[in-house]
Amino acid sequence: MTNTEQKLEKYIEKNNIEFIIWDFDLVIYKLDWTKGETSYEFLGRLYSVFNDVDPELILDKDEFIYQLFPYTEIDLYSRKYGKSSIQKVIELFKERELSALEYAKPNNEVINLIKSSNTELKHAIWSNNNYQTIDYLLKESGVKEKFEIIATLDNVEYPKPDVSGFEIINEKFDNPDKGKILMVGDSLRSDKVAAENAGIKFFHYDKKL
Repeated sequence: MTNTEQKLEKYIEKNNIEFIIWDFDLVIYKLDWTKGETSYEFLGRLYSVFNDVDPELILDKDEFIYQLFPYTEIDLYSRKYGKSSIQKVIELFKERELSALEYAKPNNEVINLIKSSNTELKHAIWSNNNYQTIDYLLKESGVKEKFEIIATLDNVEYPKPDVSGFEIINEKFDNPDKGKILMVGDSLRSDKVAAENAGIKFFHYDKKL
């Protein structure tokens, strides 16, 4: 177990955590976004989807592409035009994720931590990836049964950092004391802000897989 996982274990024990909400990409698995089109090309296509509908939504294309994780913009877009408006966005992500599955790299340290966790510790996933991607890889790694619920881009009302995914998970957990819930994620822009919006603790997972 690496230093990052040791710190996480100590944090869980020290703070009496009973419920863990995991981000997926760059925490449990690393999806390989280098296969096929580049991130610049993909985000350029995503920008075009937004821009065709609302040229005022994203004023700086280069800045949008540079940020790499456009979930705040997806949230704004879906709020302004409705959940049905982002179906094309979801399909773009799903297409790209499925093409990267063959090259996805498991984070064995985290996977083993989840496998070995006691039955009293409850697990969920709150991710802006698609359900099909996550479901397939969790089954491949043998940890699917560990997760009480999986909230994803295609089954929540709005993506992180909105709290709609957390609300689904919290209800499944039977609305426990929020002080006992921990969000584990790599992104300060979406995961940390999402945890703050939900009123729960956050552990920044910054290990490079």
